[in-house]
Amino acid sequence: MWPADRATFDEYWNDRVSRISLDETVRTYLHDLLDLRFLPAPCRGPLASINRFVTTGFLPPRFREEMRLSWSAVDQRRFDRSMRMPALLVRVLPTPLRRFPFNLLLRDLRCRAANGRRLV
Repeated sequence: MWPADRATFDEYWNDRVSRISLDETVRTYLHDLLDLRFLPAPCRGPLASINRFVTTGFLPPRFREEMRLSWSAVDQRRFDRSMRMPALLVRVLPTPLRRFPFNLLLRDLRCRAANGRRLV
């Protein structure tokens, strides 16, 4: 079921994004994730606004509309500027650091599977 190429995936993705429809229950749940409500208040405070901004910036416009998130041209310019440094950093980091922590998690998964240990 994997798309044959990038163009096929783009077509699939755009079709699915155009169909996004959220009810109030799901919207509330997703806003709780945006605001990091699963974290204790002392940890949540300094991180929630950054998480909300970055996550909103990465969402397709249609998803933002369904989430009822405001996003202006000024927000987009600020987001684009704030993503330049991480993008540059990712390009110059050595591969193991660029893939961290996913490489570590995959190694742990493989070790657990090889030793018959639980994954959770």
